[in-house]
Amino acid sequence: MHATAATTAETPTRIIIGFAPGGALDIFARTLGEKLRVSLGTPVLVENRPGASARLALENVRRAAPDGKTVLISPAPPVERSNSGSPALCLTAASRA
Repeated sequence: MHATAATTAETPTRIIIGFAPGGALDIFARTLGEKLRVSLGTPVLVENRPGASARLALENVRRAAPDGKTVLISPAPPVERSNSGSPALCLTAASRA
C-alpha cells in the first residue's frame, strides 16, 4: 500500500452539522456516523458547528480538502444568491473533485 493511500485510509471521515448537539440532525448524524465507521472501517467524527444559520458549517465544508472525507448534513440544500439573483449551489468546487 502506498503511503498516501495509507494516510487517506487513516484520515477520519468528518460529518459537519450546522446545529448544536442533541437535536434531530445531530442524532441522525451520529447514527449515520456509527454505521459508516463499521462499514468503512475508519473513524468517523461528527462535528457540530452551530451559528449564522448553519453558514459556519457550510464554510467549514467548503474549505475542506476535496478528498471525499467531509460531509455536510443540513435540513436544506446549501444555496446562495448569485449576482444575477438566481440560486447557485455553494459547494460546486467540492463536487468537481
